[in-house]
Amino acid sequence: MLEMAAERMRGRANIKYVLCLDTVFPDVPSASVDFAYSLLTLQHVEREDAFLLLEELRRVIKPAGVVVLTFPNLLHDFYLDSFREYAHRGAAEEGDRARIYTPQEVRRLVRAAGFIPRLKASHEIRVVAKPMLFDEGYWRELVSLELFVDRRAINPCAHRFVRKVPGARRAVRFLRAARTRRVS
Repeated sequence: MLEMAAERMRGRANIKYVLCLDTVFPDVPSASVDFAYSLLTLQHVEREDAFLLLEELRRVIKPAGVVVLTFPNLLHDFYLDSFREYAHRGAAEEGDRARIYTPQEVRRLVRAAGFIPRLKASHEIRVVAKPMLFDEGYWRELVSLELFVDRRAINPCAHRFVRKVPGARRAVRFLRAARTRRVS
């Protein structure tokens, strides 16, 4: 596949092709990639491996970098039919089957891997994501707090929770700003 991609993009000097070793990119330094994309490829690995690959993308992407991903959408009839076919055929153990996601699952996994995702869902889920600029210690709190922000449930009970988590007020402001900011 790398040879085919290299052939298609021949003549472009600013592109580097690397082979993934399990779920890591050993030859890629941290924060060295401006742009990465995965078009309907993460669906062919187990969900846990897809998540580890997302975390590895977070490691290698520059703070101002962009990641574009696509996933099959279980909420669309085409992929629901595919899912039903896999289930009835007993294809759970087949290596080439697709793991089909919902937009909510994709949003949650991409955020948990350390990105701020913008999703557009039709028959496929298209994600344009930028890395979160907090260190790893904040990511779990951000993923938990985003549920309050996304559901607009910042109520008195939630405010008490926010006051108890160090840096949580700043994280909520960050999430609100990120939700309104356009990813280009």
